[in-house]
Amino acid sequence: MRTIRSYLLLCLTILISGCGGGSSTSSSTPPPSSGGATSTPPTSMLIIGTITGFGSIYIGEVKYEIDNNTVVSIEGQTDVTGDDSNLAVGMKVRVRATEQDNVRIATTIEFDEDLKGIIEAITPDSANSTTGQILVLGQTVIIDDNTIFDNDVGNNDTDPTIDFRDLQLGMTVEISGYALEGGFLASRIDRLIDVNGLDKPLGDPDTDDDELELKGTVEAVASDYSSITVNGVEFLVTANTLLDNGLIVDNSLVGSYVEVSADLINNDYVARKIELEDLFDDNDRESEFEIEGILQAIDSSSTPETITINGIVIPVDSTAALAEFIGHKIEVKGHINDAGVVVISGFEQEQEQSLKTEDMVTNINTTSGTLTTRLGFTITPDGSSRLEDDASDNSDHLTPDLFLSNLMTGDLIKAGAIKNNDDSYTWVRVKRTELAGEVDDASCELTGEVTQFNGDVNDFSMIIGGITIQTSQVENHDFKDANEVVLGRSTFFNQLTTGVVVKAESFEGDTHCQNGLLEAEKVEFDEPDDD
Repeated sequence: MRTIRSYLLLCLTILISGCGGGSSTSSSTPPPSSGGATSTPPTSMLIIGTITGFGSIYIGEVKYEIDNNTVVSIEGQTDVTGDDSNLAVGMKVRVRATEQDNVRIATTIEFDEDLKGIIEAITPDSANSTTGQILVLGQTVIIDDNTIFDNDVGNNDTDPTIDFRDLQLGMTVEISGYALEGGFLASRIDRLIDVNGLDKPLGDPDTDDDELELKGTVEAVASDYSSITVNGVEFLVTANTLLDNGLIVDNSLVGSYVEVSADLINNDYVARKIELEDLFDDNDRESEFEIEGILQAIDSSSTPETITINGIVIPVDSTAALAEFIGHKIEVKGHINDAGVVVISGFEQEQEQSLKTEDMVTNINTTSGTLTTRLGFTITPDGSSRLEDDASDNSDHLTPDLFLSNLMTGDLIKAGAIKNNDDSYTWVRVKRTELAGEVDDASCELTGEVTQFNGDVNDFSMIIGGITIQTSQVENHDFKDANEVVLGRSTFFNQLTTGVVVKAESFEGDTHCQNGLLEAEKVEFDEPDDD
């Protein structure tokens, strides 16, 4: 389903010359400085991005230390200090921090979901049943290979992995993610259940904290100011609607990015509260600034020029370098000047997973912090890896050490990696899906770009990620295209070139998944993540 993936480009990092706006790496131990004094004064920072790991918290590859003064604020919960245990991988957060000598310390971490409602429709991707889109509160929510699922979603199909296929109509969910035209790209999906394990009902006007919620742009205000339309959804405004921070419902509200909490009364959405979603305030001026999200629009004719990311209009000094990336996920870096304008110093495009594998664990080395699979991949999860564990109750807040300590040989894992410039791989997502002894299918899978192929149509092999894929035993009907349409051996071979993406699945049994060798039962072309 190319429409679902149309916001992605080739796995590529693009930097504007002179890129700054904060270090791209950090360390928990500052480097030594002469005379016992720090080498640089602290710099204030505002960061909006997705949590990728723990051990303090990571956003991408950057670590943010949690100290006793760090305030963690999660909507619907009491603020806590010095404790990040209620945060979870995949949450999109707003972090205020200081940076000194390459060490970033979080002062505040705020999380507020972007959408809360009931699943109204489910549409799988025709080429990949583990991804697709759902409809929640009239919003199209795209779910891709990077979306994290709360364990409370449950395992509702025959596959051990908790993924898109386990979502069901009527589920009550919270979505964290990035604004798109008419919806969101989900970074995390949580299921809301009550004490009986049932889906939590929403929208009862007589119940507090059960509101449906939506963040989005105000598209229209009724002529009598009795309703507003946000992302295509009409919300009635009554005398009981709480307007935050002096907000006034009139035509000036059109174009504003807001959060609406609503009850459901007689099939109408009745706004209980409307809040403006400001990107930053006066206290953030002269701070370094980083934001990741979908670049939705630019306006080079306004003064100052603006870009729109995550639905929020951001004043910037120049949009010239960004025009070709509208609709794509990027990270923008810069500096908020004293006029409240972001002076852009650089931007990066997120790299997508270029190698994926599903296999059993053969060795765990907690000393070196690695695990090894039958195919011979040595995987080193770190704080920036998105770690999940469908077989554990603590899947949301895993450090690498905790993840590895939970593993056993024979466990089934899924892992995804990005390819580095030196042809090595960095494993950005690792997930345990099934415990040793419970694995029904002992096959292995590998998906990635073909770097080499050898032989003739009757007996050929391919190399993916350094692993040889042997196809001599694949039946004619098990050679397929990206939509799982049978191609046959000859057509598949004739379409095979270096650089194409292929998914290979082995026969069951350890003999078919060996160090450096996968004996395939099925092979098919696969769409790259950037398609």
